[in-house]
Amino acid sequence: MENAGFCFLEDETIPRDSEFSSPHPEQTVVISSLQAELRRARRRFCAVALSVALLVSLFPGAALAGEDTSADALDVAIKQIPSSADTSLATADTPLVTADVKQILDSVMAYQLSKYTDPVFGTEWTVFGLARGGYLTDGVREQYLKDLVDTIKTGGGVLHTSKYTEYSRVILALSALGVDAQNIGGYDLTEPLAHFDKVVRQGINGPVYALIALDAGGYVIPTIKDTANQATRDRYLEYILGEEIGKGDADAGGFSLSGTTPDPDITAMTLQSLARYYGKGDAEVDGAVDRALAKLSKLQQADGGYSSWGTVNSESASQVMVALNALGIPIDDERFVKSGATVYDALMGFYLGSGADKGGFKHIAAGGVNGMATDQAAYALVSLYRALAGESGLYDMTDVDKGGDGDGKSDGDDGDGDSNGDGDGDDKMPDSDKTPAPPVTPLSLSNMTVRIADVCWTGGDIKSGLAVTATYGSPARTVKLTSADYALAKAGKWYRNIGKAKITVKATGMKYTGSKTVTFRIVPKKATISKSTPGKKSVKAVWKKADAGQRITGYQLQYRSKDAKKWSKEKNVSKEGRSYTIKNLAKGKRYYVRVRAYKKVGGVKYCGPWSAAKLSKGVR
Repeated sequence: MENAGFCFLEDETIPRDSEFSSPHPEQTVVISSLQAELRRARRRFCAVALSVALLVSLFPGAALAGEDTSADALDVAIKQIPSSADTSLATADTPLVTADVKQILDSVMAYQLSKYTDPVFGTEWTVFGLARGGYLTDGVREQYLKDLVDTIKTGGGVLHTSKYTEYSRVILALSALGVDAQNIGGYDLTEPLAHFDKVVRQGINGPVYALIALDAGGYVIPTIKDTANQATRDRYLEYILGEEIGKGDADAGGFSLSGTTPDPDITAMTLQSLARYYGKGDAEVDGAVDRALAKLSKLQQADGGYSSWGTVNSESASQVMVALNALGIPIDDERFVKSGATVYDALMGFYLGSGADKGGFKHIAAGGVNGMATDQAAYALVSLYRALAGESGLYDMTDVDKGGDGDGKSDGDDGDGDSNGDGDGDDKMPDSDKTPAPPVTPLSLSNMTVRIADVCWTGGDIKSGLAVTATYGSPARTVKLTSADYALAKAGKWYRNIGKAKITVKATGMKYTGSKTVTFRIVPKKATISKSTPGKKSVKAVWKKADAGQRITGYQLQYRSKDAKKWSKEKNVSKEGRSYTIKNLAKGKRYYVRVRAYKKVGGVKYCGPWSAAKLSKGVR
């Protein structure tokens, strides 16, 4: 958020004191109550006016007849918006879909298009919101991509040397456009996110947006030579969960850039990154999400909004709304309704519904239109509309056309002035020292390095749900194969026991041909630590027993102090063991503990994934 304590995805974290002072607390309560009643009256009116909205939707060209159209640029922008009003979703129970959210969204996007005259690198949130809402024009798309490619090539693939959220932001924009971030202007923009140490140097913002960006595009994290700092999704999750405020305490919950007070913006952004992992059987993730939601409910004000760094602002409301939508939580969930007002109601308190800036949003109620506030409100409204309409989530790009540039133009025309997709401004074939563009003709799996990631034991046959990747080209480029790209085949019985497995991957789609026989590993299931209890210069870890069907050999345990980066050497525990006491620890320090199961087969040790790390309280 801007002007309230930190700039969105920036390094600045010092609060600013130049904002307008808040009204007296008693005045706030009275004003909030009146605003809530007005909102309820407005919604009752919307229900009555629904029939009118249905008629208007049949004649979209006349819908703006009564509006102030004095601004020529705004008129042009409104005419450019695709006609996409869908009144079939409107009922008396859900008037927000067409009578409220869609109407407001059209207005906001018209404002965005009228003001967005210079689509360049650094304006990714505007591009992202327009694209995910279906409002992006070909002209804006082409101008943005051309400037981005120029910027990437001028900097030799470097967008910033310390703020790695720059890469995450651009990757999100490209994914929304259907453009491969691993092959843009001859560079792989996901490669910087493979450097764990550099991403987390920015604080929790770094791994939060790295995870969102990588997951949104379904990208495989590239392998780097610096193995000690190789990033993985599990490693990012572990870092994020370790930043929970008061972790391990009774009042734990929420996240912040710094300090011990949960911040609604950072908490909401963190929830957005954890949403894909919630409810998937990871108790550590589920607990952190539930506690964060409880904190957000507690932090919500009487008008449904939020205050960050002492300032009630629109960006906080936008981020919370995106988080709720990502988690599938209705806006009117009873935990997030205060005095009859939702976070959507609070956000609309910053909306400019008339005048030259109609369609924009303010940062604070007493201020004027604000670009960052409008960007965040725009994609928050897109998120809400997609949730109400039953569409894929804001950061779920499975609905995006990736069969080219996604703009109806010939494949390879990515707005950089050429038509071959290599971003060098000409129509010649890409130079041999650049990453090859996606092939026009199918690639043969027989000529590619095909890998299957370790698969955890399930107790059943392993014949689906595998993570399959293929590497080709020089320099090497790795792509993730989808279920539409291949089928699995095996002579005889399918594998189900822990150990080495071999299976044939056969191409079935239009992108690939041929087949490849691949060896992979079936490993024990992910372990779960249930307790991490401090004692006198010690910590006792207790974990759940592995399923008997795995027939494991034993467990391995590691630990480290909260402020340390490296884990201890593995401690081996027998298969009968379900606890281990770590001794000779420093008094007053808190320690992370993690455990994994392993099994020896033919002299080879097959280790399962590490459990989520459990943080103890201070050692006595």
